[in-house]
Amino acid sequence: MEKEMQELIWKVKGKDDKERILRIKRAKSERFEIKPVKDGFSVKNENGKEYFVKIDGNKGFCTCPDFQKRGRKRKIPCKHLYRVYFEMRKQSYEKTTQYVFLAEKTEKVKDTEIKVSLKVEGESFEVALKLFKSLKEKLNF
Repeated sequence: MEKEMQELIWKVKGKDDKERILRIKRAKSERFEIKPVKDGFSVKNENGKEYFVKIDGNKGFCTCPDFQKRGRKRKIPCKHLYRVYFEMRKQSYEKTTQYVFLAEKTEKVKDTEIKVSLKVEGESFEVALKLFKSLKEKLNF
């Protein structure tokens, strides 16, 4: 079995749309057990079958028969590749989510209007909100 990474087309667009949509639906609806392993992921499906999956940018590889027979030739990710791809994006999104609190006011100093802004940004909603409220109170916003 050849384990070379294959350039894949992840998005649904034109040719092979039905096959991509089917694999996306199955990736989202079926249960999988995904574990990080050396150089990739072990993906066990509902039937207990386990496959090796590797994703790097737009390239991917899976040891399942679907990917080996059809996916490699037509650049269609299998359901295992899609599921790992979705999980990686989800974790990436969760790690980069920023909560932003913003308050603005205009002050008049002598004959000049000055706009003052308070912005608190952080990965934790509770911490960012608590700091924002504290600063807002101290600065009389």
